[in-house]
Amino acid sequence: MKISNLILILFAILCVNKANATITVVVLKGKASIEDQQVKTAVLRTQKAIIPNAAKLVINSNSSIIVYNNKAKLELVNQNEVTYTYSQLNTMLGKVKPGSLTAGFINYLDKMYSNIENSNDSYGGTVGAVSRGTKAENLSYYPPDETIILSDTFELTIGDSNTILLSNITITDDSTQSIDTVNAVRNSVKIKNLKPGHYTWQYKINSDKGPRKFKNTFIVPDEKLKTEKIKIVNDFINNLNKFKDTLSKETKAILLKDFLALNKLHIN
Repeated sequence: MKISNLILILFAILCVNKANATITVVVLKGKASIEDQQVKTAVLRTQKAIIPNAAKLVINSNSSIIVYNNKAKLELVNQNEVTYTYSQLNTMLGKVKPGSLTAGFINYLDKMYSNIENSNDSYGGTVGAVSRGTKAENLSYYPPDETIILSDTFELTIGDSNTILLSNITITDDSTQSIDTVNAVRNSVKIKNLKPGHYTWQYKINSDKGPRKFKNTFIVPDEKLKTEKIKIVNDFINNLNKFKDTLSKETKAILLKDFLALNKLHIN
């Protein structure tokens, strides 16, 4: 065999092995960092990143992550800070039972979590969370605008338990312009049995910049749309349940929450 042909074959094998060896990390809770050539890059909640061959993965204390390649996945939950080399992770993944990963699950992860270079370290940065300013102002709210409500009963929440509401919450059916005024208990109010439609809810809170008014939206679907969306949720849950022994209940709950947030769906 000619040397040139041998080089081409070896190069092709090297490329295939390199592709197969790609390891990705997704942070579900807490944070981690990748140390590569003395450069340390933080990987935060809802971010994902590829771990270079010569790099180390440092998982912060009380964090939960998933590492995976094209054949297997592994959940790592640590109470204390721990460091893994690429080689260690590759060996650990090689010991995972075949069938621990599906193309559908990889597709979910790729859609649910943003690449590290496209992510920002900002308050409210978790999947589906919404924020209008600094953490000190407690300006987050739930559900995010245009969320489709799949439950008969749900809660509208503003900020946290320290958030001061300066008004009632008004809920307007945008198609009929009918308005309901509800008293919020602290920073939340329970809503139930709304007719299908597009709704706007408004309120005023006190912030470090003084009183501020806000307007948000949500959707109550008709039966056809509700059935379609519930099927999507159930399909995802069924996909999660395929991993009986390789994902903890807490991780499944986080994944489901992130999936619902990504698709702007709320279900109790």
